[in-house]
Amino acid sequence: MRAGIIAKKIGMSNLFTPNGVNIPITVLQVDECKVIERTEINDSDNDKVTLGAFEFKKANNSNKGFFDKKKTKPYRLVREFFVEKSDQVKSGDEITVDHFKEGQFIDISGISKGKGFSGVMKRHNFSGLRASHGVLLLIDMLDQLVNVKILGKYLKAKRWLDNMEILIKLHKICKLSK
Repeated sequence: MRAGIIAKKIGMSNLFTPNGVNIPITVLQVDECKVIERTEINDSDNDKVTLGAFEFKKANNSNKGFFDKKKTKPYRLVREFFVEKSDQVKSGDEITVDHFKEGQFIDISGISKGKGFSGVMKRHNFSGLRASHGVLLLIDMLDQLVNVKILGKYLKAKRWLDNMEILIKLHKICKLSK
């Protein structure tokens, strides 16, 4: 298990394989990504590693106090990842692109460009109802939302209207460059 890395999405591009297959790729920029601290967990085979990236130009007092205790520079993004106990990652180390290998599968999680609170037609591709013959305000509503009004309770594990901002994907590393 490898530690994660904090990166910034630059954009999208494409890459042609020697066979002529076009692969869409995501271009990520990795700035200075430092290990702030490593915490040992007694019960499991993994340890927690806290990473920081993108230095603050002006940090407020609460951030300054946190990073002064850790004896590092203040960073804008702080995330925790799990690593195996046998990994040689220590606090103060810098994690670069060399930490990963080409062809390795990684999970990328982040915040999308933010479509906000959206309905079921946009979020789950529902078709809606017809727009004539007595169908008034329920054209773009989920059918079972009517039942919620009748039953008076919210049914769990349904495809409801909600916020569309969290994005988690599985990607394969095609090419690494510095």
